Amino acid sequence: MSKIRYYTDEHVAKAVIRGLRQRGVNVLTTPEAKKLNATDEEHLTFAFSEKRVIFTQDNDFLRLASSGKAHAGYSMPDQNQLVTLMGLRTRAGLTRREVATALGVTEKTIYVWETSENPPKITVAQVQQLLELLDCTLDELVIATAK
Repeated sequence: MSKIRYYTDEHVAKAVIRGLRQRGVNVLTTPEAKKLNATDEEHLTFAFSEKRVIFTQDNDFLRLASSGKAHAGYSMPDQNQLVTLMGLRTRAGLTRREVATALGVTEKTIYVWETSENPPKITVAQVQQLLELLDCTLDELVIATAK
């Protein structure tokens, strides 16, 4: 059985793409395909020719999905469900200070983890603590920390 291959449009955050790739997902981005100025219809045609599912956050693709034009599939995650470290912390009802104290790091460290373009350098023990503290899955934590 072959794995699903995705083609992302320019509306998908780099952090999401990195998170997918870190989990072994085959992803081709619009810039990599040199399709930045393409229309939605052109994206659809290209993705179909490459046998790739379109991964997007653009609601215009819903119209195309129902138009009858051939496609390999669509994936449209709810934008409110995209995971960030700050979002996980907020969902758990915790302050940066509370997370920092539990992990034995400074509040500034948590701020840097939440806002940096680079993934945080955390130990396995800290990952285990974060999973418990934030009441999240490992998948959520990986995506949240894959800047």
